[in-house]
Amino acid sequence: MEITFLGTGTSVGVPVIGCGCEVCRSKDKRNQRTRCSVHIQTRDKKFVIDTPPEFRLQMIREGFCELDFLLFTHDHSDHLMGLDDVRPITRDKSEPMACYGPPETIKEIRQRFHYIFDKTDTDSWKPKIQLVGIEEKKNIEGLTITPLPVEHGKSMVYGYRIGDFAYISDVSEIPAKTMQKLQGLEILVLEALRFKPHYKHFNLDTAVKTAHKLKAKKTFFTHCTHDIDYKKVSKELPENIFLTYDGLKLHLSEED
Repeated sequence: MEITFLGTGTSVGVPVIGCGCEVCRSKDKRNQRTRCSVHIQTRDKKFVIDTPPEFRLQMIREGFCELDFLLFTHDHSDHLMGLDDVRPITRDKSEPMACYGPPETIKEIRQRFHYIFDKTDTDSWKPKIQLVGIEEKKNIEGLTITPLPVEHGKSMVYGYRIGDFAYISDVSEIPAKTMQKLQGLEILVLEALRFKPHYKHFNLDTAVKTAHKLKAKKTFFTHCTHDIDYKKVSKELPENIFLTYDGLKLHLSEED
């Protein structure tokens, strides 16, 4: 399994419009964060978790041009609004590409992208997709994918576990049942928004404490604001805990 971080930034990305802070002015490309998304390739399947506003540019940057399906964590704009850019990916598919996510997210996608599902409009070039709600562990294209419900402020959103890899990009609290599903991981990806606490997100301190509880072999932090300087913060992180950056690739065995 190859995991490629398409984007690792928070809702406004880094650099932030109009900001002149040290991180936003940094020449270190690891501090230049587009909105969160991850591409996963197994032996014979390719899929993406979330389609942020920069999705087109992220896919072009990495040279990816094929997908078998999509997973969505929730319906916030920074995780969703690049969905229309799957048009060239789905154009020649014989069947619509499946898009999985929490039932409420699926409902919101149908409303927000209503034109995609307008059968009276036969002239437009639209994404060829099928929306599918997912609530329990499911076999998708031969892969066992487990939704990981977590709290994101007042909302319940998803992370996902695929084999010994788990990805949670937005979280303020991990319920006990989900903590049980996060045992025995090789790689855990977890949000670490900033230094100060936030009612809808893990800050760096909470992320570190959670990583220690879950004891994955390696933990990687994502969804970072311009508070997080890659080089400086990396030096301070505990052993086997790392920051992600756009374009980072990880590899692990597909065997559970």
